[in-house]
Amino acid sequence: MAVRTRSALLFAQADNPFDVRLEFGRPQEDDKGRYLVPLFVKFPFDKIVLAPARGSHQGQVSIYVGAREIDSGGSSPVQKTPAPIKIPDDKLEAALDQLAGYRLMLHLKPGEHSIAVSVRDEISKSESTVVATIDAEEFANSLAENTRPSPDAG
Repeated sequence: MAVRTRSALLFAQADNPFDVRLEFGRPQEDDKGRYLVPLFVKFPFDKIVLAPARGSHQGQVSIYVGAREIDSGGSSPVQKTPAPIKIPDDKLEAALDQLAGYRLMLHLKPGEHSIAVSVRDEISKSESTVVATIDAEEFANSLAENTRPSPDAG
């Protein structure tokens, strides 16, 4: 999966049967001039296998994330995050109409980055990959501009 994620970074190719969605949160600049960017990885529960277990249904997905600087081509190693899922039996029907969501943190230098995320269902061995771009500095600045109070026209 790390190879698939790295390939998606290089060739901007995605195959997304799980309907994975990426959302970026508000970037925060650290003391080294890099940006900490929350990344929310979301996908429908009904796209993954949830196996019955004592009083619940359980799934296991792994989330792989890689980042690549657009200008320099430099990239970080692909990181793997295990994401266990456990849904009580009495909540299963409602959950199947909802999204699973996981929050990860990206550490990005200023500039535009390609972000690739692969989600692997460890039970079915099926996979999904998406690619997005972000310029953390521009995104942070645009959010700051949108949250400033408007000048009083008075």
